[in-house]
Amino acid sequence: MMDINQHCTIAILIGFVKLWRAVVSQAISDAYLDKTGTLRDEVLEWMESEDFEIVCDLAFINPDGLKKNINRIVDMNRSEAKHVGRQMKELIDRRY
Repeated sequence: MMDINQHCTIAILIGFVKLWRAVVSQAISDAYLDKTGTLRDEVLEWMESEDFEIVCDLAFINPDGLKKNINRIVDMNRSEAKHVGRQMKELIDRRY
């Protein structure tokens, strides 16, 4: 049985994971909702940075898999990208 300190520590860690998953979720939205391409380009640039790897680690998400899926979204037509992007975001949000 967990004591209150262990329970609080787990709750805090889950909160941090949810926070970083929200960052990833926003990047997915930026990849498929951006009409001008500016945010999409920023997401693609971000995916090549060390920050991307760190955020994925903090969110407990495989960075290579995420890159692959975001690149798929970028290559899709707008309607399909929106559908697939929403599915990705739902999966990310459901995990914690």
